[in-house]
Amino acid sequence: MLDSPKNRAELDQIVQDVFGEKRQLLLELSPPPEGDLKEAAASLTKEEIKKDRLSGRVYADPLVQTALEVFRGEVTDIAEHEDDADSQGGKP
Repeated sequence: MLDSPKNRAELDQIVQDVFGEKRQLLLELSPPPEGDLKEAAASLTKEEIKKDRLSGRVYADPLVQTALEVFRGEVTDIAEHEDDADSQGGKP
């Protein structure tokens, strides 16, 4: 799936956008170390999925990255602020 021509073109474009030039992207696909990925995904709760997505947004934020570097900190817990949930159509 990741190596389909359409997905490969999108991944190549993302790599070029991130690095500002064309770079070679090597994909090595292997089974998950903990067993069946479909089974693992099916066992996740909606709250776990939501928190994982929120975690991705937090770690991608340049301000958070800078704060972690400057203060040599680490993120120990992530929770959505009420104002953020309201602006995205969520419930507090």
